Amino acid sequence: MKTHVIYLPGLGEAYDPFRTTCLSGWKVYGVSVDFIPLDWTDGKSFKDKYDEVLLKMKQIKKKRIVIIGESAGATLALYIAKNHPEIARVITICGVVSPKIRLAPRLRRRSPALVSGVVELQENDRSVETISLRAFIDPVVSRQYSIAKGATERVLWSVGHFFTISLCLTVLSPYVVYLARRQS
Repeated sequence: MKTHVIYLPGLGEAYDPFRTTCLSGWKVYGVSVDFIPLDWTDGKSFKDKYDEVLLKMKQIKKKRIVIIGESAGATLALYIAKNHPEIARVITICGVVSPKIRLAPRLRRRSPALVSGVVELQENDRSVETISLRAFIDPVVSRQYSIAKGATERVLWSVGHFFTISLCLTVLSPYVVYLARRQS
């Protein structure tokens, strides 16, 4: 069965053209990809963003669905997977995956949907296989907040949050797609 990736970005909608360009090349590796721009600062609720992803999922027929959540997008990816057993796997990249994370006041004001998403995260094990990719050193989302409980942890030998995400979209994309396509 073919694999279909739904890619959920983090903050920084200014980088969406870069993300879109990179993800369009993933078809070379045998997956189809839907990039859903979330714009965490647009004032929409977490539920609005959730509903947008559900709408896209309903359009996907006869394919394995893998959700990749980058940074803040990991919050939404985990929440969706918890509530929808049709998701085959979740991959988080430098993800915000712990309800214990402390968000800066400025971020809390700018992105209320992310705040709601963090509240929705639970520390219980997920029935969906989850792989958490993280940077060796990430000053934005530290290890304790970037590994989902029950997830397989993969350390990428890189330094920096945005740099590691960029690597996963480009140089490391064959590895990320391999993880998405791999059958359990």
